[in-house]
Amino acid sequence: MEIAAEAVGSTAKLIFMFYTTCSPCKRAHGRNYVVGIAEV
Repeated sequence: MEIAAEAVGSTAKLIFMFYTTCSPCKRAHGRNYVVGIAEV
């Protein structure tokens, strides 16, 4: 996330990372993606 912010000429102040589904849903679907959000 920091590299992506620097690529557009900004700096990341806060970075949040979270999973898109809960653990039981991950087992049912077979994958669990991670989403990243940065405050610039």
